[in-house]
Amino acid sequence: MFDFCKYHSLGNDFIVLDFLSKTNAYIDSFLNPQKWPPLAKQLCDRHYGIGADGILIIRYREKREIEVLLYNADGSHGFFCLNGLRCIAHYLVTQRNQAAHLSIIMSKKTIIARVKKTGQTVNLSLSLPKPHYQGRHTLTLHRKKITGHIVDAGNPHFVIFDEVDSNWLSQHGAKIESNPFFPHKTNVEFVWSDITIPAPTYHLLVFERGCGITLACGSGAAAAMIALTEQGKIEPGKTVTFNMQGGDLSSFIDTENQLHQEAPAQFIFKGNYKLD
Repeated sequence: MFDFCKYHSLGNDFIVLDFLSKTNAYIDSFLNPQKWPPLAKQLCDRHYGIGADGILIIRYREKREIEVLLYNADGSHGFFCLNGLRCIAHYLVTQRNQAAHLSIIMSKKTIIARVKKTGQTVNLSLSLPKPHYQGRHTLTLHRKKITGHIVDAGNPHFVIFDEVDSNWLSQHGAKIESNPFFPHKTNVEFVWSDITIPAPTYHLLVFERGCGITLACGSGAAAAMIALTEQGKIEPGKTVTFNMQGGDLSSFIDTENQLHQEAPAQFIFKGNYKLD
C-alpha cells in the first residue's frame, strides 16, 4: 500500500507520489522495469484505477535537490511536463512547507517555480530556458500535406498552424504522433487565432505523446510560443494567452531568453492504494 495525491493543472491531471523520505534502493525496487509499466497503466486507468494523464514521483538527488520523475498513462517514461511541474510546486509549498520560490529538476532541466495563493486557487509562474526551434517539416497524412514546426521543449513537439476539432484529432493524432519521421514519437499541437477573442490569444489543441488528447499541455504551449516567435507572429517580450480545453495559460519570453508561464494548479484528493 502507498499514499498518493491527485492534482491537476488546466485539467491535465496527475497522481503524485512523494518519495522524498524513501531510499534509492526502495525507489529502484518500486520502479522495477518488469512491474512498474503495467502498474503505472493500472493506476492511470480511469475505470479501474485512480485515473490520470500521468504519474509524478518526487525524490531527492544526491545534493538534496528535488527531482521529479514522469510516467505517462501508457506506462512509458516521460521526459518533461510543465503542467506536472505546476502540480508538484503546489504540493511542495502547501503539503511540504517549501518556500514559495523554489527550484525543481525534471529531465536534467532546472525549473524555477513561484507560487501565489489567492483563496482556493494557486497560480504558478515557471521560468525555464527557451526551448529549441529545429525547423519545419512536411509530412503526408491521407494524401494531404501537413507542415509543422519541430520544437525541443525538453520533449519533442510538432506544432501545426491550423484549426481542427477534437473529433478530427482523436482520429488522426496518433498517426502524426507515430509518423516514421519521429523515431521516438512526438507531441502534436494545433494552433490558430480567432478574431472573436482579444489578441494576442491563440487556441491550442494538444495530442500528447503516450497519452492522446489532453485538456492542456504546458510544454505544448511552450513549443507553440517558440514556433509563433520564430515565424514572427509574436514580438519578443509580448505576453500571449493560450486557450486550451482545460483553461488559459499566459506566457512570454524575456530579454535573457527565459520562457515564462503562468497558470493555476489545484489539489483534487488524496488516498492510499493497495497493491495486488
